Amino acid sequence: MKPITRGGFACVYLAQKKSTKDVLAIKVLKQQDLVEKNQVEQVIAERNILATTSCDYVVRLYYAFKTKENLCLVRDRIASHRISSHLVASHLVLTFCACNLGDGVSERR
Repeated sequence: MKPITRGGFACVYLAQKKSTKDVLAIKVLKQQDLVEKNQVEQVIAERNILATTSCDYVVRLYYAFKTKENLCLVRDRIASHRISSHLVASHLVLTFCACNLGDGVSERR
């Protein structure tokens, strides 16, 4: 596994699936940090959205599992430029509930 990035709540690593040689990203979150920073509900929502959404604009979640200390989300590898950093910079928060533009995006300030 090769580290890609480290953020406030998670580290992301590149990994290769042995059977297919596909390159995937593994997002590793420390469970204790999530509890201390009151992020448990947000991570559960992220996992649920990724697990139920089938859309070209949302990364695919392949596996989700936890160890004694960590929560791991195995998903498609994405580019380093994240839309969330642009949204935070503009003070706009979007919630993706589905991939239908009419129903799936709500705006909050």
